[in-house]
Amino acid sequence: MRYAILDEQGRVREEGEGGLAIDDRAATLQPLAGTPLVIPHGDVDRLEAADYRLALRFHTGETLRLSHVGPVYEQVLDRLAAFRDATLRRDLLLEREPPREIFSASVQASAWGPASPQPSRVLVYRDQVAILTNAADPVLLPFSSLAAFRAEPGSYEAALEDDDGGRAVVRKLGPRFEEFVSTVRGALGDLDRRTGESLGTLIPGLDPLSLRDLVRLCRDGRAVKESEASAVGAEVWSRLEQATIREPGLRESYDALRSIGQPGQAWIGFRPGGEEGGEGRVAANALDEESPPPLPDASGTAPESEDRPAFFCWFFVRVGRAVALEVVSEGDHATYLFRVGTDADRDVRAINRALRYLQFRREPVYAPEEELESGRLSRFRLAVRRHAPLRLARAAFLGRALHTTASAWRKAVDAAVAKA
Repeated sequence: MRYAILDEQGRVREEGEGGLAIDDRAATLQPLAGTPLVIPHGDVDRLEAADYRLALRFHTGETLRLSHVGPVYEQVLDRLAAFRDATLRRDLLLEREPPREIFSASVQASAWGPASPQPSRVLVYRDQVAILTNAADPVLLPFSSLAAFRAEPGSYEAALEDDDGGRAVVRKLGPRFEEFVSTVRGALGDLDRRTGESLGTLIPGLDPLSLRDLVRLCRDGRAVKESEASAVGAEVWSRLEQATIREPGLRESYDALRSIGQPGQAWIGFRPGGEEGGEGRVAANALDEESPPPLPDASGTAPESEDRPAFFCWFFVRVGRAVALEVVSEGDHATYLFRVGTDADRDVRAINRALRYLQFRREPVYAPEEELESGRLSRFRLAVRRHAPLRLARAAFLGRALHTTASAWRKAVDAAVAKA
């Protein structure tokens, strides 16, 4: 096997002959004369194959090219792709449960720009569709952010569109086209049913049409804006406030933020707080054994996993050029502040998407780089590097205001807003 290592500009840094060993952690290039090069699968942004040549493009910009692989070419490609997929599922998708189905298809995604459609693996989960391909970035489409799912009869293609204009067109599903459509629609229907049941508990008595409209706005933790809720019904927003922001101290913080915030610039999100239905629904503050421990509250005491709220609730309030986030249903009582631009709705959607993606662990949003590279949060290293909403949230983070005393909290809020 021949190899060449190219720098960011495509210049050859090293070339020669060697062998390649592949395990579930990394691919290791062993030159005939020289030091081995260990390549973790998560560091391979692109895996390209053409004319019996392979190119592994690293996230740092360098490339490893392999040629003259011989009769094991297909086996090498398959193993590299399989282990890369497994790494992405664990460390980027943060997979907590197996997908309902996996489909082989050709996908054209707007996130890939004008690139040609890519052979892809389309994974349909309970709460999202994930698209993995060798030669492009993974695409994650949470159902909470899905604006439309279209599958025209006879076209044999399905299109998924998110609320920020992202789009993925899935083709060449062969005889599994109808199965794909029914699997996605089934997952959406299940989420809408659960959201409707939650709304029926939080704000009972809504008429059927209003309930349906609100389900679309609140699906699986989408944060609904005050104007959106008010358009459904005159009292819907105030009832959401009363149902989700119930603890007196946090209600005081919410009212204080509203008093200095911009009129109409508030959002509320919620989702069930307990396990449900045997499908792997995870309690809001229940972490798997690989996860970091629950974050402590202002007193330094970690919340008890037994105290799972019936609903996991949070709100955003825009204050100047910042937006304040508060999770109101767990022990980590702090206000988190983020910078927003001229399109605050878009930025709030991205921050909400990042936090939903992290199951509302906040530490990966504000932890220093060294903690993510080699510390106890290193399992989020790939997520921070490749999940666009999480990158935006980290870049926009301004600071925290702990609920110690009212005056200290307000001073910390003002200081963070002043940095926006």
